[in-house]
Amino acid sequence: MMRRVLALLPMLALPAFAGELPGPPDAVGLIRYSTVPKAGAAVCTGTLVAPDLVLTAAHCLFDARTGAAIPNVRFDAGWDGTRAVASGRGMALPDAGPVPVGDARDAALLRLDRPMASVTPVPFAAEAADPLTLRAYSRAGQDAPAVSLVCPTVRRVGDLSYHLCGVVSGNSGAPLLALADGRWALAAIVIARVGGALALATRPDGAVLGAMTDGAR
Repeated sequence: MMRRVLALLPMLALPAFAGELPGPPDAVGLIRYSTVPKAGAAVCTGTLVAPDLVLTAAHCLFDARTGAAIPNVRFDAGWDGTRAVASGRGMALPDAGPVPVGDARDAALLRLDRPMASVTPVPFAAEAADPLTLRAYSRAGQDAPAVSLVCPTVRRVGDLSYHLCGVVSGNSGAPLLALADGRWALAAIVIARVGGALALATRPDGAVLGAMTDGAR
């Protein structure tokens, strides 16, 4: 099955964000670890899911060597390459930690130092079907807006899913968005690349979803 999908790659153009759809949510933003964007520096993508909570990949928020939460992580909501709609700093909630690459638990929440009152959080999609749209930043393009690509689902295994969507460094934590009642909702987040053509994504587990729900109240 996987070989057949990869063989079809040349015929499957991944379209850019369709203009007739709602505009991309400002809640998706750039996660970085320095005050000023630096070319080639590590970055991730995150999504505001409550006024002061950002969902991203756990490996974006924890030191893989020590297991400790990375302090003073910066989140720029709606980053367009030169400015953000809102910015904040924070640290991961303590009920998460580093996990092996490709683990379904590779999702965590960043608690910001203050709520982002000017940004509307993205709700979670309890059920989502294709088409799903990836909204992501890249390590090589910190001075550019996020890109959007349609990412068909190839396979689901529990909370993990595989999507026909080439991802690059910086896409970790990026949301796969679905349309729900004319609004974007978060279906899953990207946690790894599989080969050169597939994105591996996970749905937040019960603990993360519980914190998201509590934070949204």
